[in-house]
Amino acid sequence: MAILCLWVLGGCSRHSNHPEISEYPPLIDLPFGGYGDISLVPIVIVGQVLRTSAVEKPRPSKWDQRILTQLHQVTVRVENVLKGSVEAAELPIYYFRFASTYDGPPLLGNWKPGERLMFFLRKDSGAFRTICDNYRHCVVPVLTGYHPARNGDTDLYITEKIQHILLTRGEKCSDDALLEAMSKAVSFEWQQADVVRALERLAIGETGVVRQGACKELAYLGDVYVKFLPNPQEAALRSACGSLLQDHPDNR
Repeated sequence: MAILCLWVLGGCSRHSNHPEISEYPPLIDLPFGGYGDISLVPIVIVGQVLRTSAVEKPRPSKWDQRILTQLHQVTVRVENVLKGSVEAAELPIYYFRFASTYDGPPLLGNWKPGERLMFFLRKDSGAFRTICDNYRHCVVPVLTGYHPARNGDTDLYITEKIQHILLTRGEKCSDDALLEAMSKAVSFEWQQADVVRALERLAIGETGVVRQGACKELAYLGDVYVKFLPNPQEAALRSACGSLLQDHPDNR
């Protein structure tokens, strides 16, 4: 499995005027698989979808001839570069997805112009490539609006940068959008500690339904992931959440 991860993260690039991109081997599910590490992903960006298109006709998968697969491209307007180097303001990104009849988790693509997404990328044959294929969870929706670049972000870990985007109110972010973002973020098991810190900031800094939502999500995380239990004795947090945030018996 480690060899497969190195294959995805490290290269195996070919040189061509047109990207000669191959689909990933089976079981590659970075950065969210149990054997993945988000810190190893070379490039992380946030961008708004401009257009999508199929690059090639469906063809049999190189890993299983019974399955049809198809190369696609999405072009995005780059808003944030959280890791790595991206010079282009408009960036084409390539990915494969199943073209056969399929019954399973939602697939990559089907995005509308204007949607804001977080992409986890590597370079392949000189082109930018999603870090995994087929499944929608290879790319994360950003529901919190536009976030201008901040001074000092270079000192943050990549998971902290990600959570700033996913769980901080950006421009034109409604309460409903922020509540939906919180409900999705608690399922990211690969960065629960950063999720807790971001929710604590929302509980203390926001008001009304957003504060209440943040407190409820913190209580949920405290029940399910005891080691990430927020400190209910912290004065500001207790003042914000009150009885919604209880001490957990396993943490006493």
